[in-house]
Amino acid sequence: MQRLALFDLDNTLVDLDQAFGLWAGEFAEQHELGPEAMGWLLELDRASYPHREEFFTRVREHYPCAAGCGWPTAAPRSRRRGSSTPKA
Repeated sequence: MQRLALFDLDNTLVDLDQAFGLWAGEFAEQHELGPEAMGWLLELDRASYPHREEFFTRVREHYPCAAGCGWPTAAPRSRRRGSSTPKA
């Protein structure tokens, strides 16, 4: 059997901006961060912080609750189709 790997380096297979926007909205709502949080999260992502450890370090620094709220250190990588709850 021949193996195949697909790499989506230019958002042609998956619209990563849309997927991240959905996640950011859910994250802001789930943690009751307020209406400006989603915009801040999107700007942080666009400001070249694609490495999620650094991204969430910035999030924890920006929001005082971050240290004790059990916030993730990386965004969930997979979700059930049609579900708003990340896979465990």
